Amino acid sequence: MISIISINYNNKLGMLNTLTSVFNQTFTDFELIVIDGCSVDGSIDVLKSYSDKITYWVSEKDRGVYHAMNKGLAKAKGDYCLFLNSGDCLITKDVLKNVSEVITNTNSNYDLYYGCHIWRETGERWNPKRDFRMREVLDHTPIPHQASFFSTSKLKLIGGYKEQFSIISDWGMLLDFMRNKFRFYKLELDICICEPPGVSQKSPQIILDERKKYLFKYAFKYYLIYFFVKLFKSIFI
Repeated sequence: MISIISINYNNKLGMLNTLTSVFNQTFTDFELIVIDGCSVDGSIDVLKSYSDKITYWVSEKDRGVYHAMNKGLAKAKGDYCLFLNSGDCLITKDVLKNVSEVITNTNSNYDLYYGCHIWRETGERWNPKRDFRMREVLDHTPIPHQASFFSTSKLKLIGGYKEQFSIISDWGMLLDFMRNKFRFYKLELDICICEPPGVSQKSPQIILDERKKYLFKYAFKYYLIYFFVKLFKSIFI
């Protein structure tokens, strides 16, 4: 079973589009978990109208997006989790079926199955590499979480997302998966159409500061690598 976790706050239309793309799937062995942050734009009415199809939903204050994602993770019972937040839509009705077939054919031997997504605003297709390296993770985020199916048990094993960070915990989660030598599998599939990049693309200094704090606290060896990579680029590039 696949757990689809959707986070929403005052994005009624986006939430409706996301739900519609999920309910139109030909694959039905999934659960849908929606964590709403006390929306006041009518999102609750949408959730109530689909309450018979939503496995679990709640609308209450949270401490930020990663806290909300962890709340969804705590309720997840599927083998794999997909974080498909409001406004993000599965690209075709057969996405979950196609992904499930790959997982079955590979005997669920991988901890993260990841594919491609398309930015709605620009139409740009983000196609991750099959064999990326740690240095690429240190420099940017090479895998989109909206097109990634994480092992639920492994997500819970490492404690979910680090909630003290406002922007970079997606990146940190990927780093944690690599540091723990979890196994990755590249899906040659387009998974979803996503909302344009948000605050993380507009706050490069916050990203840099939070990544340094994350590495210094949780992965000091990689902090040193990160520092020297940045130093090398500043001198020679």
